[in-house]
Amino acid sequence: MKVIVKGGTGFIGTHLVKKLLDEKNEVRCLVRKDSKIENLKGVEFFVGDITEENSLKTIADDVDIVYHLASIVDHKKIIKSYKEHYNISVVGTENLVKKCLDSGIEKFVYISSISEIGLKDRKELIDEGEECRPNTLYGKAKRETEEMVLKYFNENKFPVSIVRPSVIYGEGDSKGSIFSLIRFVKNRSKKNQPYPFFSQGKNIISLCYVKNLVKGFSIVGDVGKIGEIYHIADARHYTIKETVETIADVLGRNLKEITIPKSFIWMGGLFFQPFKMLGLNPPLDLSKYLEMTASSAFNISKIRELGYNPEDNFRKNIESTISWCKENKLID
Repeated sequence: MKVIVKGGTGFIGTHLVKKLLDEKNEVRCLVRKDSKIENLKGVEFFVGDITEENSLKTIADDVDIVYHLASIVDHKKIIKSYKEHYNISVVGTENLVKKCLDSGIEKFVYISSISEIGLKDRKELIDEGEECRPNTLYGKAKRETEEMVLKYFNENKFPVSIVRPSVIYGEGDSKGSIFSLIRFVKNRSKKNQPYPFFSQGKNIISLCYVKNLVKGFSIVGDVGKIGEIYHIADARHYTIKETVETIADVLGRNLKEITIPKSFIWMGGLFFQPFKMLGLNPPLDLSKYLEMTASSAFNISKIRELGYNPEDNFRKNIESTISWCKENKLID
């Protein structure tokens, strides 16, 4: 089977490329001229830019499956305009879709995100039919891209399947929220400062170990139904308290804890909300309050029906993640 991977040089993409090669696929990676490709071995490189349609003329020739991972992610130190998100996510994806329309590909797997659903606060697991109200530029662009590829499915029978990963962690991640949490836990314990829990740390989250994630991608590529959306996460959801305490234990750190009432954070968010409405970036607002205190976990029963069955190995996965961070001198 011949496969295209867009985004193959990134954290998730390198894991996906390795898995596809291990499964004896031929892999073609779409890369830019300035992409760092030294870590990718055994693949064919196609130099192009998804925002420039003319650079993609023969990208899908003789290809069976396309995995499209490229987008801009919202990290705290990388603030992008919506135009930039739209250009890469929506325009870029459509350019790639157009080149695949008449190529005879079997499947186009679009890697979206739970960010497009927006912030929710509920005990019940959220399924794929949830109404989407994204609250970030990244989530908004992902939502518009989903709508665009589904339009091609409805009007042209374009063979697209959509995957929405939850919060991703694992070896190779040096920018994501779980890496930031690992550093935060380590620094708090090192300074003998307590970790602040809201809702007693009982609020739930969905995480996805990167090796579970790429297994899910491969399954959707093989047997996922076209026109369908699939959530991907670990075998179960976790409480914030379990997540933090597991990280601290693996780090070998004693971590003090403190519980902060949700009402205190809500009042702070309410106070700073007018600053947000003025276009400023206050330390707290009502959306940040919800982000800090909400329970939000995702139902993966739909992808389980395809054969996705990850093991419940959260501690082992965190151990492997932290070991990689130490080996690469990202934490001491």
